Formats: sequence, C-alpha cells, structure tokens
Amino acid sequence: MSESQERIHIEDGTKRVRVYLGGEVIADSKRLKLVWEFPYYPAYYLPCSDVRMDLLTPNGHTQHFPSRGDAHKFTIKVGERQVEDAAWHYLESPVEDLRDLVRFDWNAMDGWFEEDEEVFVHPHDPYTHRHLAQLPPYRG
Repeated sequence: MSESQERIHIEDGTKRVRVYLGGEVIADSKRLKLVWEFPYYPAYYLPCSDVRMDLLTPNGHTQHFPSRGDAHKFTIKVGERQVEDAAWHYLESPVEDLRDLVRFDWNAMDGWFEEDEEVFVHPHDPYTHRHLAQLPPYRG
C-alpha cells in the first residue's frame, strides 16, 4: 500500500500495556488505542497521561503521513541511555482521536508487555493472535 493510499483504523485496546526503556517504565496504560496504520497488524498508541512525558524531549524532527498528519518526534532519555526519534505525537492530526496519544518506535524500546506477557515482534492483532497452547501439535 502506498503512502498516498494509507488508511487507518482505530479501536480501543482491551489489555494493559507497559513499555520499558533502560529499566524504567516509560508508559503504562489500560486505555490504549490499537491503530492499524497498515493492514497487517496494529500499533499501540498510548494516552499522554499514561506516558512518562518528563522523559520525552521534543527534538524538532517531524515526519508527514497523509492520513495522520505530521508526527512530531521525541528523544527519550533514561539515566545515561538516550534514544532519538523513539516516540512521536500527532498534535494536530486530521484524525482527532490521535491528538492526545503517543506512539513509540517498537524497536527502540527494551520491552513491551500485554498484561504480564512479554511481546517481542509487534502488537498482537486481537482478531488473529492465538497463544501457542491453542495451536495444533507439530506433525513435521
């Protein structure tokens, strides 16, 4: 899907999500949004009020997306650890539901948890994710 064809879909998340960097909880929310920026799987967007905004510093970098507007990027600093462009915020997005939310760069963070389960690859799609215990046995 090209950038000009980009469409998003937003739903309320039903799980608690925690984001870690440098041993610190950067965000902890039960009020997150699942945002399908692309059709494959959602991204977590967390309310600013559930994010340690004191650890995020605007760095002047922006990136434009046709459907979401301008993403204003942040550097996150925890102790001696500093990660540039690790979070972004669509303050003036044409999508009003995104304006009070922060999105984190998945790979820039040290850890992601849905409830008490660590998530390694990307946010779980609530419509397709199945726990390994639910998968049929391997017959290879």
